[in-house]
Amino acid sequence: MSVHSNGSSSRVTIASLRRTFGEVVALDSFSLDIKPGELVTLLGPSGCGKTTALRMVAGLDVPDSGTVEINGNSVTDLPPSKRNMGMVFQAYSLFPNMTALENVAFGLRVRGIDKASRIKRAQEMIELVDLGKQMNRYPNQMSGGQQQRVALARALAIEPNVLLLDEPLSALDAKVRTHLRDQIRKVQQEVGITTLFVTHDQEEAMAISDRVGVMNKGNLEQLDKPDVLYSNPASAFVATFVGAMNRVPGLIVDSKTVDVLGQKITISNTKHGLSKGSKVTVMIRPEQFSISSGNLATITERSFRGPMTRVVVELNDGTKVDLDVASAQSTDMTPGKRTGLKVSAPHALVEAI
Repeated sequence: MSVHSNGSSSRVTIASLRRTFGEVVALDSFSLDIKPGELVTLLGPSGCGKTTALRMVAGLDVPDSGTVEINGNSVTDLPPSKRNMGMVFQAYSLFPNMTALENVAFGLRVRGIDKASRIKRAQEMIELVDLGKQMNRYPNQMSGGQQQRVALARALAIEPNVLLLDEPLSALDAKVRTHLRDQIRKVQQEVGITTLFVTHDQEEAMAISDRVGVMNKGNLEQLDKPDVLYSNPASAFVATFVGAMNRVPGLIVDSKTVDVLGQKITISNTKHGLSKGSKVTVMIRPEQFSISSGNLATITERSFRGPMTRVVVELNDGTKVDLDVASAQSTDMTPGKRTGLKVSAPHALVEAI
């Protein structure tokens, strides 16, 4: 066996999955195509259907309708044991009476791999996740982050077609999470395995994914590369869920343009159906505002955040606006000071009030 997965070129095709629990529609015609070797993350709030989708790919839950295919072959009716998928969950689920090495080798033992081969493979996987010095320790002798890396190594040891990760970092503290998410991405790229990752943490999703799918109420609202998702959200829900977003008043100039604080901005959702002169809410990110001369607003708060400082201003109509400005340029932005605002957004979403 090699470190590299024989499933590295697997394509996952999910078509029109539907799942209901009584009156609740957990998934509604959910479709997703994951390219070979790609890491796709499903992101969304609790109850949006992301974990339900992952469980149906794993075979842990059965769809009311729809199909799951691996490399064009349907696995929809196969039990989890026949799908050859590696799974890592929030709970580490390690055997307490086994060492890290024995935990990693367990799946190979179940598959009837001879002892010498499975020990060699388990050692390779332990080294891959940088736990060579801990391979003979028991779970209670390891930190949470180390235990989760053992769980990752165990999932990869069986050379699965697909790696499934369900909120694997949510039980860890912030610093460990950041380190481990980067390590998961490094390992995933090194092994080249097709991966479906589920999280509610937008920073996590944006940091490690090739593409991110934002889910809402059982539907996939947008699937895109992280930078596209951030800069060109397809809906108000995506705009406000991914990154910070201001909602400021505006007036429709024409079907393609909105007036925000006396400045003309291109409308990104042109099918808004709003007539000229309509009052709207315009969504603009904090870094797309800057302080200028004028008398449009009053600075109410200033919060130092390292290289950037969050400045809050209140417009004359009472609307609060967050700005992210370089800290070096924010020293004279003191609460109580009157100011103008400049908008540098290339385009923006609009919503009827």
